Amino acid sequence: MSSTTIVNVGYRSTHYWVISTGTSRLLVDLGWPGMMGTMRANLARMDIPLKEIR
Repeated sequence: MSSTTIVNVGYRSTHYWVISTGTSRLLVDLGWPGMMGTMRANLARMDIPLKEIR
C-alpha cells in the first residue's frame, strides 16, 4: 500500500501543492500568474522533478 504525501512548494502568498502517491504526482496550483520560475525553483529545492507531475 502506497502512502500519500502532500508538499507545499509555494512562496509567500502563493500556494502550490504536490500530492504524491507511489510514483504518481499531482500539482494543485493556486498561485499567481508569472510565478512559474519561483515554483520551478521551489520544486527543484524540494527534489520534486517537474517532469514527474502530470
